[in-house]
Amino acid sequence: MILFDKSKLMKFSGGNYTNMIDILAHITYRFPPKSPGDAKRLKYQTISWIGDSFLLNPEKLLDNHRRYKQKEVIQYILVAAKRSYPEYRLFRKKTLPTHLINVNAIVNNRLLTITGNEIHLKFEEA
Repeated sequence: MILFDKSKLMKFSGGNYTNMIDILAHITYRFPPKSPGDAKRLKYQTISWIGDSFLLNPEKLLDNHRRYKQKEVIQYILVAAKRSYPEYRLFRKKTLPTHLINVNAIVNNRLLTITGNEIHLKFEEA
């Protein structure tokens, strides 16, 4: 599980898909840069990413993100970021109530399932 700050993720990624994945990989694995090509990861090491947003199984998302459209993965991350971490800690609630987002925008997302009034995240259920 990782905790992250959604606003910092958006700010430092510039909303760019590749940057979002790189940042989440950094937060998840904390690997040090190994080559000059990894220089952009150096700046990620100086930032505190701790926040109220969370992913229970970021490794599964990172391992499988290429199988899905970029839009689907970004929506997944943003839906996950809207969940309440205190609510998860107290009640182990992994879903997000549908009234918190526009469900019409995610209805065709293969990573998200709407059941009743809850949105389920594929890699969080395992």
